[in-house]
Amino acid sequence: MGYLDQFKQHLQNQDFTAFCELWEEYCQGDEVNSQEFKTLLELLLDSPFKKDFGQVVTEGIPLLEKLDDKHFYHSIFSLIVDLQTTNSPDLAEQIITFLKEQYPVDENFQLKMRLVGLKDKLHFQSSIKGFKLLSHLKPGKFIFHRSGWGVGEIMEVSFLREEVQLDLDLVRGRKTLSFENAFKTLTPLKDDHFLSQRFGNPDTLEEKAKKDPLYAIHLLLKDLGSMSAQEMKEELLDLVIPESDWNKWWQTARSKLKKDPKITTPTKAKGPFILHNEDLTHDERILRKIEKNASPEQFIDLVYAFLRDFPQAAKNAEVKSAINSYVEKALNLGELSDAKQLAMLFLLDEVTPGIETARIQEKIKHVSSINHLITHMDIAAYKRKILRLAVEVRENAFEEIMLCLLALDPAFIKDFSFQLLMENKQEDLVKKALDTALLTPKNHGKTIAWYLHKISKESGLPMTTDEHKGRFFEALLIVVSHLEKNPEEKAVVKKIVQMITGARFKLVRDIFKFSSIEQVQELVLLATKCLVFTDQDIEIFHSLARVVYPSLKTSKKNEPLEEEELTTWATQEGYRAMGEKIKHLSTVETVENAREIEQARAHGDLRENAEFKASLERRDRLQSELEFLSKQYNQARILRKEDVKTDSINVGVVITCKSNNGSETTYTILGPFEADIEKNIISSQSKMAQSLIGKKTGERVSIRNEELTITSLRNYFN
Repeated sequence: MGYLDQFKQHLQNQDFTAFCELWEEYCQGDEVNSQEFKTLLELLLDSPFKKDFGQVVTEGIPLLEKLDDKHFYHSIFSLIVDLQTTNSPDLAEQIITFLKEQYPVDENFQLKMRLVGLKDKLHFQSSIKGFKLLSHLKPGKFIFHRSGWGVGEIMEVSFLREEVQLDLDLVRGRKTLSFENAFKTLTPLKDDHFLSQRFGNPDTLEEKAKKDPLYAIHLLLKDLGSMSAQEMKEELLDLVIPESDWNKWWQTARSKLKKDPKITTPTKAKGPFILHNEDLTHDERILRKIEKNASPEQFIDLVYAFLRDFPQAAKNAEVKSAINSYVEKALNLGELSDAKQLAMLFLLDEVTPGIETARIQEKIKHVSSINHLITHMDIAAYKRKILRLAVEVRENAFEEIMLCLLALDPAFIKDFSFQLLMENKQEDLVKKALDTALLTPKNHGKTIAWYLHKISKESGLPMTTDEHKGRFFEALLIVVSHLEKNPEEKAVVKKIVQMITGARFKLVRDIFKFSSIEQVQELVLLATKCLVFTDQDIEIFHSLARVVYPSLKTSKKNEPLEEEELTTWATQEGYRAMGEKIKHLSTVETVENAREIEQARAHGDLRENAEFKASLERRDRLQSELEFLSKQYNQARILRKEDVKTDSINVGVVITCKSNNGSETTYTILGPFEADIEKNIISSQSKMAQSLIGKKTGERVSIRNEELTITSLRNYFN
């Protein structure tokens, strides 16, 4: 373990005595790694040892003469002065000598010495950094404000008043700072710094970045440190590269980054891009990383990404040898899971094709469960490879793949399992899997959603009759009703609801077309039991049902309610938004629909004209939706602060509840225009709201099948 790792361990263990003993040993060394020394001091700046270590940090000054890279001398000496708390006269003289060498001609030298504490030599911690900042304070120079004001340009400096005037990007108008505050909050920026260029000369930076994407990314990583793709986007989008040009620019930049020998690209999407000082080839860089004894997980991710991006590297004998040596050593230890062993064998197979085939087949043949193996394999391409090889070497491969179809996520695994079964004429197993899902939808909700989406887009697949589609849709509504009770499945429910309500409820319309009146009634009833659907969603279900079967009457949720008995409450914002929606439907969409009808009519023979029928159906939907929304809008009453009473639950009340395990949840009762299940805003016309209205603080209520105690009620407008 190197010195830096030992120092980090003592810091983590909060062992200051051991840290000081190691520091004493470190200071007696004959040779010093400059980067390691600098990193150690930077760690201490934000550590709990900072104050106490300030008494002994000056013992490291003699090491400055032993640095292996003299370019680090200035920054390391400055860090020592930042940390020290001795303020000894000898150290003050050393600092003064250093500053005189750095600033031989400075008319304000003595004044700056006084301002940083070197005149009286009593308190001069961070004096080098302070002197450097004072020397930087000139009109036209740039700084960064560390307390949230962003990048700024220096407009005026007064050593007489000891203050500086700044123009900052995150603060309106010019701001004046005293030198004392400037020492605490400002960091000087060079003129060619990324932030200086972005603030002071954005047009030139944009021009350079468009001409050479690597210039902008090198500059960004050099000045702001390693960043993920998302973090780089936040620094560049609109601020340097216009949004309209971003996708094309980033695509070009990404392809160049992969070939840039100075940048290491991440193995995972959220990983950082790292800029190196050395100009190493990709082969040299991967070899260095392997030599650093990466963990098996890191090794697999690293080598897989490397071989994917640079397939020609598999021909490099040194790279082959390093990968082979690491894999064989890891396999011989016998500590890896089946999935990791197989991943490593796949990597070997990529650098030495064909040689590892027997070992790979043997491993897949004798593994206890293909399902378990795929679940624990992190690389998508290898998941597919396992399934393909399982067909060749395992006796019951197709039955196992059928289980993958039912049990495994994400969707691409289901798609590939389905493809394998169909390619090998195993349609009966596909049907068996789907029948199992239909019989127990609560256990196979994702499979139901996946296959219904698939058969709505493709034709010629098993179980795609009208009857089967109806069964799948019925099962899907059961799944929604079941999953919405589990907060962990919130994302899955949201995705399913988007599938149902997307393209103006196209899936619902398609299912209702061929369903009997009894089936439609059953589906609408199931939909009303899904709390995730809004009142408007349920009304659209009813409207679509009436389009197919006009004899059906409207009912809300689980029981009929007379519209006139309900007051449609709305906030001012919700009322305005609904008015805009109605206006959009009655002007833009209705006009578009009329144009569609005319265009479809022009195609002739209306009896066989599918486009004409679809346009008429859309007209019916628009008219139903407009009628419903207009009725609510006309009956709406604006909710104001004085309308809200908080002695019991009612419209405009924010309810805080506590569960049996002590966790708190907040719900808000507002009108149907503002209802948002994801934000826990409940429509006052919903069944849930009706069951809550009138309840008081301290009472028990049931929300989404969870027993809660009301702890407080407050006015929404407070």
